Amino acid sequence: MVSADAHAMRRGETANVAAEAFHLRSSDQFIAAWEAILDRGGVVYGALCADLLVGVAVVRPRLPAVRAQLHSLFVTRAYRRHGVASRLVVEIEGRAVAAGARELYVSATPSVPAVGFYLAQGFRVIAEMDPDLIAQEPEDIHLVKGL
Repeated sequence: MVSADAHAMRRGETANVAAEAFHLRSSDQFIAAWEAILDRGGVVYGALCADLLVGVAVVRPRLPAVRAQLHSLFVTRAYRRHGVASRLVVEIEGRAVAAGARELYVSATPSVPAVGFYLAQGFRVIAEMDPDLIAQEPEDIHLVKGL
């Protein structure tokens, strides 16, 4: 496990740094989406290893009243499979519980590594998907975890 500390990031530093660090396509879309989540009480966490940003996670605290959404989770290739994503998920879960959520919802890229990661974290595939999220990400695998 790599030693990476998770820190809540502020508006302005958040999306620009993350979009550059992860070479995100359509980074303007990510920036706009993350800043809108921040404006509605969400949080963006950055995982730092020394001064290097190696991971980022975004939580939207209220999907409906008792469900939070893990909106985004990225870890740079060199730091994958070293506990960085798991550490970020723990931070997201803590924020979600503090906001009153009893479940954490995620729509994952339909790949074996992504879905396998979420299943290992205690998420389960759900049959009753959020209609807004399924419309935005119809190819994704939708999962939920009790908190």
